[in-house]
Amino acid sequence: MALATLVMAMFYIVGPILVLISNKDVNAASLLYNARTYYIFQNMVLSAATAGIFGIYLAYEGFRFLHVPRQVDYYESQPISRKTRFLGIAVNSLLIYSLIYLVFFLAGMLLCAAAGSNFLADGGIWRGFLADLLVFSAWYGIASLSMMITGNTFVAALATIFFSCFEFGLMSLSSIFYSELATTAEYNNHTWLAYTNPSTQLYNSNHWLGMGINLLWTVLYLALAYWAYQKRANEMAGRAVAFAWIEQAVKILLVVFFAAVGGVFGYMIDGLNFACGIIGALLTGLLTASLMEIIFKFDLAAWKHNFLQSLLLTAAGVAVLAGLVWGAKRYDDWLPASGQVASVAISPSDGIYTNYYLGKGSAAVNADEYAAKYMSVPVTSDLLKLAKAGSKFTQNRSHDREDSVSLRFVFRMKNGRSRVRVYAVERKVLKKYFEPISKTKAYKQGYFQIYHDQLLMDNLDTMSFTYKNGKEAIKRQDSQLYKDFRAAYKQDLTKWDYLQASQQKPVGQVAVSWKRANGKQAKIYYPVYSNYSQTIAFLKKNKLYAAKKLSLEDQQPLDYYLDDQFD
Repeated sequence: MALATLVMAMFYIVGPILVLISNKDVNAASLLYNARTYYIFQNMVLSAATAGIFGIYLAYEGFRFLHVPRQVDYYESQPISRKTRFLGIAVNSLLIYSLIYLVFFLAGMLLCAAAGSNFLADGGIWRGFLADLLVFSAWYGIASLSMMITGNTFVAALATIFFSCFEFGLMSLSSIFYSELATTAEYNNHTWLAYTNPSTQLYNSNHWLGMGINLLWTVLYLALAYWAYQKRANEMAGRAVAFAWIEQAVKILLVVFFAAVGGVFGYMIDGLNFACGIIGALLTGLLTASLMEIIFKFDLAAWKHNFLQSLLLTAAGVAVLAGLVWGAKRYDDWLPASGQVASVAISPSDGIYTNYYLGKGSAAVNADEYAAKYMSVPVTSDLLKLAKAGSKFTQNRSHDREDSVSLRFVFRMKNGRSRVRVYAVERKVLKKYFEPISKTKAYKQGYFQIYHDQLLMDNLDTMSFTYKNGKEAIKRQDSQLYKDFRAAYKQDLTKWDYLQASQQKPVGQVAVSWKRANGKQAKIYYPVYSNYSQTIAFLKKNKLYAAKKLSLEDQQPLDYYLDDQFD
């Protein structure tokens, strides 16, 4: 515990003193903010890392005797039951670390309070303290179980890595499936916050859920560790794994997993060649099996043991590869029937200009999130044909995507579920099928943020207008202009459609800016076309109009043309 004491002293005595010294000339509010920020940073990063390290270290140190035959004989000869010994070691480790942490954590806050930065009653700080303790206890539970089911500390370290990182491997495989094997999937939403790794739960947006998960792991792993201690035989000290069935279960999981991963990489490395996938699976599967046999037996010559079993497990990995390839094809081939879909949201992305979108409060969201929230396009034959053509074009990986637009479809099914697909759609197809969709009111209301602008209406007193043509900008600050502008612009949006957005360059743009709650300026751009008569009349009336043309590099319009189309 000496090392833990030293680290805690550095974090919560020396650290706060340095913060106070460096902020000796600032006002009270700044001092409170900086000291509190230091504590939050410590909880989320530095102390969280040490919690995991000390949790593992104390478990290894407390139960290290189980891996030394002579020490096992000595402890087993004492008139103390295994139950009492386990509880004594575990409870003492958890309590002593918790008390040391509490003492230094509180001492640092008292130092800050004495210097005029009092956050002793800050619930967020104490929640971080509790979250850190639960990270420690969860890691302690994982490491304790690892020590109980193994007979060697090196193998226990491998077991700890397995328990805490295997979920990351599954996440990687999921990500590869959607980003590489499937062609119509999104690339950014197929991972998750690993539930089985205690440290990641510190970053759970629902803090209490993250703490609850770590409390669950603490109880579960310690209960399993206690059960394993009751069941393990004394002669397992010095061996790799204390239970033969665990040895087999772990081998099955790892060989099949790594064979599948190796198969996926082999499949992709030569242009989706399944034969190369089989070779990759054989290499990684058999190599993994051989390494595990060597570790289990502590003998290099054991690499060939149970070769038939290893070969069968590798074949299972090939079967997983085949399932992934088949599943990706099924995923890409899916298209909804008209009777299955209630409504659709379509948003453009990838290589085109986008505007700013308004999220909750003053937060900005992107076009995808905006459309998913506000757009409800009814299902028509044009929409289904657009999706079908996009799916077919996207699945052909050899197609040149230069003259296409990436569209994200959110299909809201009548059964209450939603399915998302991203299609690369050729411009000639857009002109044929998307043009009529773009003219609908339902599409425009989910595409242009001016239809959902309550945030702007709530900030009229800080609003200013800028109309830009070429290098000339005319700026006016008038809180009442926006209402007239939005009325004129909405009238002109009835003329907007895909054909205009893909073939015409705006003659200018209006920038509407306002001050956010945090004091920073926010801005939204509105492209102005030559046929936007109501908007141009508004600009002229309010002396905001200039006749110069707007150069492309000065634009940020919400449109479909490529960035090199008007060079």
